[in-house]
Amino acid sequence: MTNGHGIDLFIVPGVAFTRCGARMGHGMGYYDKFLKQHAEKYPHKKISLMALSLNEQIVSNEELPMESHDVRLHSVITEN
Repeated sequence: MTNGHGIDLFIVPGVAFTRCGARMGHGMGYYDKFLKQHAEKYPHKKISLMALSLNEQIVSNEELPMESHDVRLHSVITEN
């Protein structure tokens, strides 16, 4: 799926997000695991992690704490 140099941009799905880049998926950690594997395989690759979100999916940092295995998004694009 790549040209052998890794992926530049990941648009990551989620159920809820914070404005600081925390993400709640469906609880299996598939994206977190894949993103960590990608980072290990391409350690010098600069990637962008983004999500598209409805305003209703944005929650506070207290409502969605990050755990040690979670990967923080670089940006969350919302309606407003």
